[in-house]
Amino acid sequence: MIEHLKLLFKDRNIRYNRLENLIKILKTDIECYNYCVFIFEKEKCFKDLKEVLIHLVDGIELRKCKTCGKNILFEKVLEYKRHNREINHCDRKCAPNNFNVEQAKEKRIKALKDHNPFSREDVKEKIRKTNLERYGYENVSSNEEIKKKKNISLLKYRNSISYKMKMLKSFSKFKNYVVPAFTAEEYDGIFKEYKWKCVKCGNVFTQKLRSTNHIKECEEVPRCLKCYPFLNSGISNKEKELSDFCKQFYPNLTENDRELIAPYELDIVIPEIKLAIEFNGVYWHSCFYKDKNYHLMKTELCESKGYRLIHIFEDEWNEINKEKLKQIFENKEVIIPGIYPRTWFNLNDKRYSAITYSEPILMNNNCYDCGDIKILKVN
Repeated sequence: MIEHLKLLFKDRNIRYNRLENLIKILKTDIECYNYCVFIFEKEKCFKDLKEVLIHLVDGIELRKCKTCGKNILFEKVLEYKRHNREINHCDRKCAPNNFNVEQAKEKRIKALKDHNPFSREDVKEKIRKTNLERYGYENVSSNEEIKKKKNISLLKYRNSISYKMKMLKSFSKFKNYVVPAFTAEEYDGIFKEYKWKCVKCGNVFTQKLRSTNHIKECEEVPRCLKCYPFLNSGISNKEKELSDFCKQFYPNLTENDRELIAPYELDIVIPEIKLAIEFNGVYWHSCFYKDKNYHLMKTELCESKGYRLIHIFEDEWNEINKEKLKQIFENKEVIIPGIYPRTWFNLNDKRYSAITYSEPILMNNNCYDCGDIKILKVN
């Protein structure tokens, strides 16, 4: 079963993947999923299924307390392992109370004095006097001339072909996944984008040097999105659900449109019925990140282009609003005079005559709406 799990999560860095994504992969094999749940319930030392997978796939062994014999929390085992230390007790109650802090300090200070002469006060004083005589400062690095010389030397070294060759050679650690598609002369520091060629599919792509965390053996490998695509591509599950729902009625809709009200983005645009839809996450669209009139501004921009904009907040995506959207798509929407939220209704709709009724207000989810309109008469 463990070998099966290792194959299932091959080339996946479990520690840097979200729990939801791991469970999604795990549920593709129901036997593996049930086995992980069984281990989770049996050992009673795991916080979640992600820790179970780290234990089984990465081979991190469980530790038992030497005093009480219970399993030590796996979270603590990982923490100690990260610092190359062993944990033998589950908590302070079980740990032997024979550690003398003062004695440990004295031992450490003595070891430093014996092996490091620069920790001695007489040596430190001599260095300070010498620096004052030669450079006018106790600390050499405070001298402006020394600073300039250091910077010039460093810049000269980093622009040298020997340094660039050395850096290009260091990328050989990526050789099983990608190879550089640029020369040593083209290398110009870690903040520039470079071309890489994927060993697996031959795809040439551009990317900066950074931690991508998709290969557990080497976290800095540039990521080929053909072979290692993002699971959610930055889109929440609810937003994808909304998009899929709309595609049932209008399969040729446009997603992430930046042309209608440029430079602003609209999540969904349906030109056939002149309708746009915005899916607003309650965190990034809250009053802490978005201005009071942000959502209203987008609505008014769409109205100026002859489009109706519907705002659906993350916590409002439910069966009721699905039915409302369905009625709009099937042209079965019923409108009577009254007060309606401007997050759903256009002020300039030709089907009725309306006026602005209220300004944007702060809702219970800490997001501002677009205010209300009052429909006076249906045409």
